[in-house]
Amino acid sequence: MARAVLDQVRDWFEEKIFVPLRTAADPQHASVRAYFSGWVDALAGTLRLTGLTPQESATRALDAVAAIQGGLILARAYGDDETFLGIVDRTEKALLAPAR
Repeated sequence: MARAVLDQVRDWFEEKIFVPLRTAADPQHASVRAYFSGWVDALAGTLRLTGLTPQESATRALDAVAAIQGGLILARAYGDDETFLGIVDRTEKALLAPAR
């Protein structure tokens, strides 16, 4: 049953979210993509300066941006700034952790 639910959720995201994002002709799409790509790339570049590999830096940067954006949404939904602050604190620790 869980597999069927996960398959349905994956298919919904593919159809309703991913395909439209991949095929959007909306000029805002390019701006949003550039904004997030710039943020992830800048953070990954900074992490590389700490001695992390390019792959580890890119992975940590992407995870951090996703966590921060998700944290903003959850904090807004919960009406609770502490939710966001906790996510930022954990994200900072993950970013600064020694290489895996």
